[in-house]
Amino acid sequence: MKKIKGFGAILMAACLIGLGLSCKNPSAALKKENEQLNRRLVELDTKNQALNAKIADLEKEISQFTETPESMLEKAIKEKQSANYDEALKLLELLMARAAGKPIVKTARDEAAAIARLKQEKLQADDRARRVTFQDIGGGFAARKITFRDSHGITEVVGEIKNSAGKDFIIAKFVIALYDAEGSLLSNSFIDFTSFPNGSIKTFSAYSDIPPKKISTCKVQLDKVI
Repeated sequence: MKKIKGFGAILMAACLIGLGLSCKNPSAALKKENEQLNRRLVELDTKNQALNAKIADLEKEISQFTETPESMLEKAIKEKQSANYDEALKLLELLMARAAGKPIVKTARDEAAAIARLKQEKLQADDRARRVTFQDIGGGFAARKITFRDSHGITEVVGEIKNSAGKDFIIAKFVIALYDAEGSLLSNSFIDFTSFPNGSIKTFSAYSDIPPKKISTCKVQLDKVI
């Protein structure tokens, strides 16, 4: 048999060694190949999800252009009837921007005004419900009818607190926190009750030197009990 010399001999030897290693441990080679395939599948799945998201965005944009002013108004009215006020207002604003000068714009403006009134009425109803319904303030206590008012230049906060903790307390202390429209804390006031039996309701009145016009919200929280 002739001997293969030079680079050819080295290449042939390397191939034979690689083939020998693969034959000795075929499972390792298959495992490596399987891992590579899995990584490729994950990459393809990620790209597919991104592509689907782009398609969905394009379909949404296309639908906005293909919708007629009448269909957009109808959709906005349905959203309003479902109490999806924010979505209804978005549709109406888009409609008014695209149908400028057309008669349907007046109807869209009327609907937007009606939705704004409904939103305000809902906020007021929610606020009334919050005031008459006990809200948890921690430790088994709840508060309701929390209001603040001007009392000779200072703020007076009044409300009711109920003990639903299942036991009596000798002393119960609470914090009244006042916040501005941005949610920043303005001041803390403190109220103490002696002899607070389980199930009882106490009326409180607290004062702060913060002017009422600066206050947006106030919260009552349990401080400590004995």
